[in-house]
Amino acid sequence: MRLQGLSDEVVAELRKGDKRCPIPVGAKVTKIKASKEDRHKNGTKGIVNGSLLMNINGHDTECYIVLFKGDELDSLMIGKNLKLESKSTS
Repeated sequence: MRLQGLSDEVVAELRKGDKRCPIPVGAKVTKIKASKEDRHKNGTKGIVNGSLLMNINGHDTECYIVLFKGDELDSLMIGKNLKLESKSTS
């Protein structure tokens, strides 16, 4: 899912990072649990550029913006679809 369609306010909150989300901004992640139609397949590597705990359908959901290898734009991801590889990009 791309960031299109999100309000500027939500994107600004995502970019700040949310301490309640277990994967920190700057962390290296790997895409997991991809479905057949997903653009990013299992094993795709990326860097977290923001996070926000959002209420989606009555449930707290960890949302992340991730820049995946080979992409020019961030993608919006749900935490259950990401695996933490390391906590910093250095």
